[in-house]
Amino acid sequence: MKNIFTLSSAIVVASVVAPVSALEADQKQTAIDASTSISFYSIAQSFTPSASDLKAVRLNMLDAGGNLPGADVYLTLHSEDVGNPVIAQTEPLYLEDCFNFSEGPGCNMGGGSPTEVTFEFVERVELTVDQPYVFAIHSEANPSFNVAYSYSDSYSDGALFKDGIEQPQDLSFTTLTSEVTSGSEQDSILVSADNTIYRYAYSGELLDTIGIPVTTQGSAARDIIAISETKIAVFNGIFTPTLSVFDGSDWQHAEYEGWSIANNVSYGGIAATEDYIFVGDMSTGTGGAAQGIVRFTANLAVAERFLPEYEFIDLTMGEDGLLYGLTNTYGDLLVINPQDMSIISSLDLGHTSSSRAVAADADGVIYLAAWSGVLSKFDASGQLLDSVDTGSALGDLDIQQGKLLASSVYNDTALLYSTQLEPMGSYQAPASYPFAAFSYMAPEVQEPEPIVTSDVAINSDWGSGYCANLVLTNTSAEPQTWNLELEVEGVISSLWGANWSQSGSTLAVSGLNWNGTLQPGQSNNSVGFCASR
Repeated sequence: MKNIFTLSSAIVVASVVAPVSALEADQKQTAIDASTSISFYSIAQSFTPSASDLKAVRLNMLDAGGNLPGADVYLTLHSEDVGNPVIAQTEPLYLEDCFNFSEGPGCNMGGGSPTEVTFEFVERVELTVDQPYVFAIHSEANPSFNVAYSYSDSYSDGALFKDGIEQPQDLSFTTLTSEVTSGSEQDSILVSADNTIYRYAYSGELLDTIGIPVTTQGSAARDIIAISETKIAVFNGIFTPTLSVFDGSDWQHAEYEGWSIANNVSYGGIAATEDYIFVGDMSTGTGGAAQGIVRFTANLAVAERFLPEYEFIDLTMGEDGLLYGLTNTYGDLLVINPQDMSIISSLDLGHTSSSRAVAADADGVIYLAAWSGVLSKFDASGQLLDSVDTGSALGDLDIQQGKLLASSVYNDTALLYSTQLEPMGSYQAPASYPFAAFSYMAPEVQEPEPIVTSDVAINSDWGSGYCANLVLTNTSAEPQTWNLELEVEGVISSLWGANWSQSGSTLAVSGLNWNGTLQPGQSNNSVGFCASR
């Protein structure tokens, strides 16, 4: 059984800039072998930028322990040597004397894995490309904070300094530039949190917000997907969810009997093609024992359940046109034909636990986000290619043309990565447990390669005019009847060997009975013309 109902809603245009960053990595060294104190030593790192500005520096830091208060930590930037005048200074960042710097259980207890800490300059700092700079770390108290480094000279364009003495080592660091190339003015990031969709420009500016109607059950909305330039679909609810679709002005909703998911903040996958919207279905208590994938038609008029022998915690439409379904938190993945819902392949991605969301590119390369914070990359057969620890519990993942968007559950952020697993930026969600998606991007329309090509071969030229032959070639494996347009110089005064017309500089020609068909690979220069300039 399926119910459809409609509700009007308005877009609220924002007039503020969101407190977010969308930055591009420039210089970096990410190897970590040990850590050193920022209290016992004066610590600095030199680097040579390839970008013309600097907006922030990201360091891997940890609390070394001890019952000490927290402290403000900041960086200063210098040209060539730390003894030179300060060019710029970051905003002071207060770090708690706690496990991974977070308040709560673990305060006054050091340790944990190195945590990424981003220090942002008050204003964008203009740099001279390929000239050396140094950033130094400072603390306004004497906390037991350490910064991670590599034993070896892992970064060839700079070095670590302790008390002004160069070391054969490098900090684990990333310099971040505001020269973001990850999106055009039309691209944007969608973040869903607390039943509101927030749309950000890649620069971080909040463009607008859209309120998501609360279901009768009152449960929070889950995953979202942009279906077109104006249409957004939402997995809305938990035990009795609603498929909610916003068309730019109104909401339309559809339900399906027995459709439900478990109450986990990362569950609730949704995917779409031009014809269908797919939602994951799990076996839950009374009334929700059914499971599988519920497929709605794009107009929400018809819905049907498929693959009832599985339950799905996440769904995504790969850029290869296939439907990917994550069936549990152990990395078990089904690759599905979205038209007939047949299983193409079944993969074990090898996670012992905590898998939460999946994405796939046009080549079938698979990306998996885990609650442990690990973002992994697999080939189409399920072999692990690469992975990165984002440092944040991940609950959602989306992909678009070389970019990955992962939702950090507890840090309330959407993390932007390249498909090479390089960090590109982050977007702060205004509320907890966000889901995120890219705005709709129309598929690129490839201009077809011409089957019959034409070249103009001038055989006489007297300045104010010329005569030429057209060399026509059939590049295909089949006979072709030719009819084409080309750009020519001047006004045609005569043309032979073809039917023709001219509009401006565009010449349209088509073959005659005796030369209108070219065999595979055949060239013909029987068409010629004269023109005045």
